[in-house]
Parts: sequence; structure tokens; C-alpha cells
Amino acid sequence: MNNRYQPAHIWAALLLGGGGFSDLLVEGTQQAESLLVNMNRLWEAVVRRLAEEAATTFGGSPFPATEDRFIVLREQDRATRSFRPDVLLRPRPDDRSQLPVDAKYKRYDQHAVAPDDIHQLLTYAHSYRGPGEIPRALIVHPAELGSVHRSITVRAPSGHLGTIDVVGLDVHQSPQQTVPALTSALRSVLCCIGGGQDLAG
Repeated sequence: MNNRYQPAHIWAALLLGGGGFSDLLVEGTQQAESLLVNMNRLWEAVVRRLAEEAATTFGGSPFPATEDRFIVLREQDRATRSFRPDVLLRPRPDDRSQLPVDAKYKRYDQHAVAPDDIHQLLTYAHSYRGPGEIPRALIVHPAELGSVHRSITVRAPSGHLGTIDVVGLDVHQSPQQTVPALTSALRSVLCCIGGGQDLAG
């Protein structure tokens, strides 16, 4: 009898139990009539879970978030910093190809992708590409008018710098309903960086 509430329960579980938020119920003297949620962190948790689920439908898998897969910045006289995309995927468990996926809680279904996000994704694309592969990365953003998928090709006088796929997931659908759109986008991109071989599915 509660099946119709399942999508709401899943989204609530991601919000309250799946993201590791520590600041939602902090006690204090101030009162507010609304609840502030860090939507960037929540969207990252949603995209990470959905991307990993989508990849497994055709035999792909996530790379573990180990330190050897981080991009490291060493600046003189400053602390060393490191960063990595929200998700790193590979076409098959034994494949060395890597696709960086980054969650952006921005309305890229209505606006052009910001230059700083393009720069960030190009860094990811070059950092995680395999030998002889065209640099490629993927942005996942929320969308309101249905799931969408487009690509951005970046060229310079020296040639092709990389391709960024931009995928919007319909936020009016349940998480399970958005998986096929993300699966289709991931399959097409992973097929290209994985040597053009057909992926199962």
C-alpha cells in the first residue's frame, strides 16, 4: 500500500541518511522557520550513487577513492592540496580507461556551462585519460523539463583539447527513473574512451 511513496522515501533517505550531513540539527540559540540544506553536497551524493548504479548495468564499475587517484597541488610555502572528481568510472572491471564524472548543482539545462567548470573538467579529462585516448569528462546537473544530454568540444590552435558531456537528470522523476538516461549517456561516453568496443546492455 505504500509503494507510491517509495520515490519520496528514497530521496528522503539520501537527504537524511545517505549524505553524511552533520550540520542539519545543530543546536543553537537562533531560530529559523526554514531548513537550510547544502544542495551542492546533496547533489554530489545523489549523482555518485546514481552514476555507480548506472555503470553497473553494463558491466562498468567505480574506481575506489584512494589517494593515488587524486590530483595533487604542491605550491611553494603552502600546504599541499588534493582533489578529484566526484566519481571515477571504468567501462569494465579490468579496464584501465577512466571517466571523470562531476556533479554540478546548476541550471545547465537553461544556461551555458561556466568557463571555470569547463576548465575544471578539462583538467579531470586530461588527468585521467588513458594512452592515446581523447580527453573526456562528464557533468551531471539537475533539469526540470526532462533529461537532456549534449556535448561540448574544446579546440585550441594545437588541436582538440577534449570533450565534455553535459547530462541533465529530470528532478521531477524518482532516482530509479533517471538511471536509464544516465546509463545511456555513460554507455556512449565509456564506449568512446574504452576503445570503441560495444558495452553490454
